[in-house]
Amino acid sequence: MSPARVELAVLLVGTGAWCWGLQRTWARWGHGRVVRFWQANALLTGVAVAGLATLGPYDAVADRSIAGHMGQHVVLMVVAGPLLACGRPLLVLGALLPSRARARDLQRAAAPVARWARPGTSGWVALAAGAVALHTAVMVAWHVPVLYDLAVRDEAVHALEHLTMTASAVALWSVVLGAGRRRPGPAAMATLFGANVPMTLLGFALLMSRTRWYPVYGTGLDDQQAAGALLWGVGGALVVVEAAAVFAWWFGAEERPAAPLGSPSA
Repeated sequence: MSPARVELAVLLVGTGAWCWGLQRTWARWGHGRVVRFWQANALLTGVAVAGLATLGPYDAVADRSIAGHMGQHVVLMVVAGPLLACGRPLLVLGALLPSRARARDLQRAAAPVARWARPGTSGWVALAAGAVALHTAVMVAWHVPVLYDLAVRDEAVHALEHLTMTASAVALWSVVLGAGRRRPGPAAMATLFGANVPMTLLGFALLMSRTRWYPVYGTGLDDQQAAGALLWGVGGALVVVEAAAVFAWWFGAEERPAAPLGSPSA
């Protein structure tokens, strides 16, 4: 099976499993509970965005241009990642456990973890630090010239690059979106901006460099500078807009008592 077909299969199987888990979740708690309708639509939109960026005609552009390739990275990490995280994929997929007994066992095991990872605790800080570290490691590693050139030459490695970038973005945004139920979380904003510093610095370095970092493409410095502008300018601007939207969502929501652990809205 070609790498493109593997990526398509991952998208289809993953989306199908999530839809099945969502159906079971709503059958138990009620439609629009646990995962709201807008969150479900956000995840499906994220799947479509990821598919268009990696499987459509744009993928051919990415094969010929550094800027096109960097555009894929911006879309996957800054657009598709947060959209997919909105759909609470891990929680929904947990509904596919084979028995209610196992679901209860998982809930009991997860309860101490949930308390440990509540906002304002050292546990949440550790989760946020881990998400930032993972996001940074993935971002930096795939832009080291040796690995970047390998991804361009080998489609299987390119598919792995896409998968790990998207997964690290989903992990980061899962922490950010879960950082506070109704009030803005300054720590969450710091986490989001801190995780995107490497992208900003990389974009600036590509834009200002007078040497070619990725000769595998055979394009000139103008292509590399356009890639830097995408990472630094477009990627950075999108992060600022997303952070402002999340802050406004938290700030504008009406304050409600916290739901008991294990309830549909917890």
